[in-house]
Amino acid sequence: MLRAGLWHRGLTRLLTFPETPAAGKEFTFTFPQGPEGIRYEIVNFLVQVDNSAVAGNRNYTFHLDNGAERYARWGSPNSEVANAQVEFSAYPGCSASILINPTRKAQQISMPSLRCIEPGHRITSETAAMDVADQYKGLRILVQEWLYEPAGERSPNIGDGSGRVDTIDVQKLNATLERFAQLLEAQQATP
Repeated sequence: MLRAGLWHRGLTRLLTFPETPAAGKEFTFTFPQGPEGIRYEIVNFLVQVDNSAVAGNRNYTFHLDNGAERYARWGSPNSEVANAQVEFSAYPGCSASILINPTRKAQQISMPSLRCIEPGHRITSETAAMDVADQYKGLRILVQEWLYEPAGERSPNIGDGSGRVDTIDVQKLNATLERFAQLLEAQQATP
């Protein structure tokens, strides 16, 4: 009997910059490839920016794209001054953009709920009035993995060597259930 496809909650993982971008450069973060059918949901997005002493206010915006088109955006509603270290923490459900630590310039900002982000999609930064010495660093994205099991009897990732704990060996399970059914039938047949 065939069944409909199912989404399964996978691992919760912390993704980071493979390399810190050069000073004065925007960043691009690409979601990694994974097992067949994997998608990502952003739980929290955290990044730090060190603004240089060069005068001018900076405005920070972050985009999600598929390599060709942007489809989500979030950012700070406030301009950030020169010679400041700013840390942005964004997550779905944040009711408002708030300054949580005025001395360290830590801000919580609202972002859209982004479930089922495909591998290869990207988060990019866009900074108005960025100086050549401004520096992005410490990007951390907490994600919840979602694995799609297509319709049918085959489970993805079985025997692929990934060693993932969020999959089961369907053949072993079926063999165990078959043995259990045989024992139950034998017990019922015995008076």
